[in-house]
Amino acid sequence: MIKRSRASGITSAFAADTDRAEPTARSEGINQITFSHLDKVEVGESIEYEVTDSNGEPAAISIERVDYQATENTLLKSATDAPRTWKVSYTGATINCHFYMTVSNNKVTSVYDEWILTVGFTYSDASLTKTSTYGKLSFTATIYGDFASLSCWLKGTVTGTDNDITVTYSM
Repeated sequence: MIKRSRASGITSAFAADTDRAEPTARSEGINQITFSHLDKVEVGESIEYEVTDSNGEPAAISIERVDYQATENTLLKSATDAPRTWKVSYTGATINCHFYMTVSNNKVTSVYDEWILTVGFTYSDASLTKTSTYGKLSFTATIYGDFASLSCWLKGTVTGTDNDITVTYSM
């Protein structure tokens, strides 16, 4: 299921615009969601895609626009010209995490401010990685008592088209 909402928690209706397609999120394989037509997402809006975690519990992958791009700049030729900052998130029953990444001209220009919350786990070795094509949060989650550990990651990759972003994850 795809959900589009504002930071206020109110789900907004898509405005009629015959020139551009509406934002979408679609599964492209195991643990891979592509968010498209993000030029239609306003500051404070998010797109969420419901998934199932490795234990069969409901979880969600979301992307939220958090920057405040000037909308009156007539020098901008397209939505891909201006940098936009996205909060890339995974929300599950026992692991929640997010990070921010800025995208401009179909390239990742920065990643920062990772956040991790675990229930029944401790986490360690948290790191953020940035290349021109992706931002990635990685960490190790260890079950209390050191019974087992998981290598976890959340990655946002630009597709090279219209600043679309593919989010992959392992939790």
